[in-house]
Amino acid sequence: KSVGLTKGDRVAAYMANSLESVVAFLATASIGAIWSSCSPEFGVNSVVQRFGQIEPKILIASDGYRYAGKNNDRTKQINQLIEKIPSINHTIIVENIGGGKVDSSDHRTLWNEIVMDEPVLEFERVEFDHPLWILYSSGTTGRPKPIVHGHGGILLEHYKTLSFHLDIQDSDRFFWFTTVGWMMWNVVVSGLLVKATIVLYDGSPTYPNTDKIWEISELTGATYVGLSAPYINACMKNKMVPKDKYKMVDLKGIGSTGAPLSDDGFEWVYSNVKSDV
Repeated sequence: KSVGLTKGDRVAAYMANSLESVVAFLATASIGAIWSSCSPEFGVNSVVQRFGQIEPKILIASDGYRYAGKNNDRTKQINQLIEKIPSINHTIIVENIGGGKVDSSDHRTLWNEIVMDEPVLEFERVEFDHPLWILYSSGTTGRPKPIVHGHGGILLEHYKTLSFHLDIQDSDRFFWFTTVGWMMWNVVVSGLLVKATIVLYDGSPTYPNTDKIWEISELTGATYVGLSAPYINACMKNKMVPKDKYKMVDLKGIGSTGAPLSDDGFEWVYSNVKSDV
């Protein structure tokens, strides 16, 4: 609100998968504004193809991200996005890696300056079908197509999926490897609906080795872990046996998305991770 955001305005997030991205989304939803996000490894043209269609009023951007042990400065790309999307009238910068400087102006604010204020929480009442967020098609058959999800419909769908299908409860720690540019990020954030603790990780799933996801699972005590079929295939190829190296006694479920998982992939999980997930 302090930068002029109101109900119905669009917020474009070019952010790492971090605490700040979740807070920014919740703040956006709380005032009836509409969220849309791309991960910072997206190139400028790919982001403009998406955000340019929805005419965002605010851009929230991470100054960079860390992947495979290397910092990737995105301040140049942020400046280009501001130039190429004329609807943006204010930008909030999250100093994720402390990289280069975004061009200074009266219309740029650092995240740390925004969160220093402690306003009284006021939640905007919205209609059942009021837009909550905008996702995008893959763009394989042309320009990515915006897909609008309303507050009521998608919250019911996620509540159903998390509660009935995945059996996520308030005692669970819900971890799914994703970026903010994939719809699974939205599902992970919705874990808050059922009062679960959500686990966020931004980085490579295979650096410094293919164990990374299992290492995080043990470290956080994750009870539900979401992966991709290619990651499981990589574990199989490397002949990994996570159950021999990591203690995942609380793990009750594993999800696989992004591509069909082969029969061998299912068997590998039961034989090498946990037999009763």
